[in-house]
Amino acid sequence: APPPREAEAQPDSTEYLVPSSAGAVSSTAPVKGDGLAADAADASESVQQPQESAQDDAATVSPPPPAFSALPGGGGAEAVRQTFNLAARAQSAGAGQVIDIATGANESVSEDMTEATVYAKYPALLPPQQEVKWPENASGANLCQVVIKLHEERVQVHRSYDAAFLHLLNGKGGGSRAVAQLYPAVVAKATSRFQSLSSLAMKAAETLEAEAKTTPDAVDELKEAVRLIRQVQNLEKARLRLVAMYHIEQSQLHAASSIIQEMDDDDNDPTQAMQARVNELRRQIGNMAEEIEETVSELRHASVELRECM
Repeated sequence: APPPREAEAQPDSTEYLVPSSAGAVSSTAPVKGDGLAADAADASESVQQPQESAQDDAATVSPPPPAFSALPGGGGAEAVRQTFNLAARAQSAGAGQVIDIATGANESVSEDMTEATVYAKYPALLPPQQEVKWPENASGANLCQVVIKLHEERVQVHRSYDAAFLHLLNGKGGGSRAVAQLYPAVVAKATSRFQSLSSLAMKAAETLEAEAKTTPDAVDELKEAVRLIRQVQNLEKARLRLVAMYHIEQSQLHAASSIIQEMDDDDNDPTQAMQARVNELRRQIGNMAEEIEETVSELRHASVELRECM
């Protein structure tokens, strides 16, 4: 009898992985790929990428291809899982954990690697003491100025979000274990801030859109302001996705570098390709930031025009 035919492989989608807790990985938004994370469903916790809430679809971003194929074991989610497990073990080997019986505090954790320390260093991740105020006179020009102030706050949150991640990865006492333990909390704080800022920006766009229907003398200027605000929102969503992928790639590069150094295997070293992906994502983020600033500059000009015609 002829041998049974093998089932044809079905197309799958890759899910980028991010550490969630020590010794585990979890998935984020799926993107087109070759199924390297097909078995990541058993991750202990789920860490979501920071999300911005906006009505319009985000600008299309083509994610870079996966870079796990050269990892030990031939790539795949299991190889990535092993990468984080081994890197975390290598970092904590021989250190053990020291628990204060009276307080329950884990004294083996560096003082620089606690949530309190991270938020003290990067306070923009926390709700501000004074929120951007909605103007009493919600005219077109004033609402544009509100959105510009929201943008300035969002820039500060982005800087703190990225700096907090780098602190966890490269700071004193940092590394794979610190990222696994504390990065989910940083993501949650950043998500809350971004969504709050985004909600106010979209409220401004909706208010201006309604005003355009009752203000024929400035309808074109109002519609242009709405277009620019929504363009900023879409670009910000795209940038946030790139930043999330950038952090994931840096985490994997850091973990893979630790393993390759232990293995002393230059012939099976994926870090050059991974570093190239990190560099490319950094370039894309820089370009995206420039486009956002150019759009905000146009919004400033639109604000002046609205003030002159209303």
